[in-house]
Amino acid sequence: MKLWASILTVFFIAVSLMVPAASKAENSGWSIESVSFTSKTGGDVYPGSTGAVLEVGVLYNSTQNAYNPSACITLPQGFTLRSPQCSMPVNYTLGQPVSAGYLLEYRYIVDVSKNLEPGVYGFTLNITYYQQTTLETAILNGFVNVSEYPPLNITITDVYWSPVGYPGSYPTTLAIEVENDGSTTIQQLEAWVRLPGLFHLTSNKSTLQVLAEGERGVLTYNNIWIDPAVSPGVYNGSLYVEATLQTSDGVSYSYSSQLSFNFTVDQPPNLQLQVLDYGFTGDVVLPGLNNTGFRLTLRSLTTSTLSNIYIEAHVENALFENYSSVKTMVSNTVLNYGDVLTLSFNGVSIFENATFIRVHLYIQAFQNQQGTSFPTSTVINIFIPLNTPPLNITILKTYWFDGVAYPNSGSNTLVVEVYNSMSADLRDASVELNLPDAFYPNRIVVQGVNIPHFSITRVEFNGIYVKPGVESGCYTVQVFVRGLLYNNDGSSKLASMILTGDIEVSNPALIASATTPPEISSYYWGSGTPQYVYPGNGMAPLSITIYNPGPLPLSPIVISLTPGDRGILVLNDNLTLDAVLQPGSSATAVFYLNLENASPGLKIFNVTILYGISGGSTHVLFNVTRTIRLYLNEWGAGSGLELVSAGWQNNYPAYPNSSRAVYTITLANTLPYQVSGVWLRLKPPSGLKASTNYSL
Repeated sequence: MKLWASILTVFFIAVSLMVPAASKAENSGWSIESVSFTSKTGGDVYPGSTGAVLEVGVLYNSTQNAYNPSACITLPQGFTLRSPQCSMPVNYTLGQPVSAGYLLEYRYIVDVSKNLEPGVYGFTLNITYYQQTTLETAILNGFVNVSEYPPLNITITDVYWSPVGYPGSYPTTLAIEVENDGSTTIQQLEAWVRLPGLFHLTSNKSTLQVLAEGERGVLTYNNIWIDPAVSPGVYNGSLYVEATLQTSDGVSYSYSSQLSFNFTVDQPPNLQLQVLDYGFTGDVVLPGLNNTGFRLTLRSLTTSTLSNIYIEAHVENALFENYSSVKTMVSNTVLNYGDVLTLSFNGVSIFENATFIRVHLYIQAFQNQQGTSFPTSTVINIFIPLNTPPLNITILKTYWFDGVAYPNSGSNTLVVEVYNSMSADLRDASVELNLPDAFYPNRIVVQGVNIPHFSITRVEFNGIYVKPGVESGCYTVQVFVRGLLYNNDGSSKLASMILTGDIEVSNPALIASATTPPEISSYYWGSGTPQYVYPGNGMAPLSITIYNPGPLPLSPIVISLTPGDRGILVLNDNLTLDAVLQPGSSATAVFYLNLENASPGLKIFNVTILYGISGGSTHVLFNVTRTIRLYLNEWGAGSGLELVSAGWQNNYPAYPNSSRAVYTITLANTLPYQVSGVWLRLKPPSGLKASTNYSL
């Protein structure tokens, strides 16, 4: 179009050289001095202009006056008169003479076809007038110019991301600010943007409505994803524009253009994370510890919201449970400014010779800024030393279970109290006791011992024999402990330690002085309850009650009874009490005596008590002798017994010359106590013979 316009302009200039701008009618005295063809707003006339104003200035130079000059215009095809074709000058009063040198102005309202090509077009002006009484005619030719549409002239004044444009941003908006530098109003602007391949658009089209001359508007392209692979820097884009323009007189037309622009992808800001605390998850951390962990507490100082946090940990001097020095994790926690996040990495096994571990943390998160998310990252390095103090497990006390142990004593139990002052447990431990040569055996092992944290555990070693002839005094023992150290976080390590303690072998002479010998608290004839016993009784019971007044239990207790009367025979002269005689308690021993040869009167018995100290872990028995006195009453035969009945058995009669007849006697005990040892002698009359005596 621009090339055509140039050719047309040259043609117009050539025509102007041949045809004067204000043509003169031959011998008429009329000539066109000026032609003004403007839009109804005073601007250029374009194809499609309506109400354009055509003003033709006609000069009259004749010596004779002219009257009532009316001009009829003839326009080429494509021009349509809106006003009458013939008109009088706008600066002329009807009937007035027009003298030489008078410039008449004719005005026409013209519509230009939309299909008319821009260019120069000729028109004919037919002027009719009167000179005196004669009607004259003058024909003049003039030219009008139809301009080309003004081009679309827009300038890109700014390009920016909203709210941000970092690698990985989504969804973000590319804003392109344009300015209408043209001479027309942009009624509608449609712009298609083209970006490099790593910028992904859901729609590359944006539209602006009315944009007046000199005004600015912003084209926005929403929901753009900037690929994370994009490097920060300056990139080039292009904009293809199709616009609907409108001239000042309301002519609308379309125009297209293509522009290029530069835009910037910025380096994303680093994560602003503050390390508040870090350390091991276990309380007791030693080289070689298995399945422990470390924790890290962070505070977000990033002003925007963080989400989808990805952490990659690289550890030195240790391995994770997958035998790798690298472990990743994802946290779905949403962090706002000031929020705190604790990260825990478990399954860490520390090298046996390590004195520290160093952790390199690469942390990436998505920042959310005004609805747009973008990845951002930071690196944190932490150094965690290993604390390797001695294991805080000590022997609190060692003692004999029974309180003391003496030379030549067996079945002793040694108790070792182990105090664990750590916050870790020692589980499934083997505890080995090593004793000096004064003891047998020298080595005793107890398996499966658990020593919880902050607690005292008692370990018992049974069956210790103190050899004869061992001097009393203090002996040093060695305890070797080997077990699994378990932390509060489940981490573990095989740990061992050697502990020492002291044990004492007591002097046996101290046993006797440590307690009071047993005493005879009571004694009486009878078993369980007192009863009368008389001479002639073949098995008379004698009960002796032994009382323990001392502070220690007594066991065993052996009691011997020796009568001072030779007519008395002790049937069970030694009795052993089975039960342990506790302090303050009593036990009764029952002896049975044959009194068939005894005579009535006061009887004296010697009681010997052999006793051991229960828990003394020694076989030494001590003895004490006491004397008791009891009176043996005399009682006539049959006293207190009454004959109830006597007769042949079952009341059957007996006949002369019969044998083995049974004679039955029934007796009644009228005494208030049991009668034992009744002997009967039957003296039959002459002619009868009893075969034997009876005892009850």
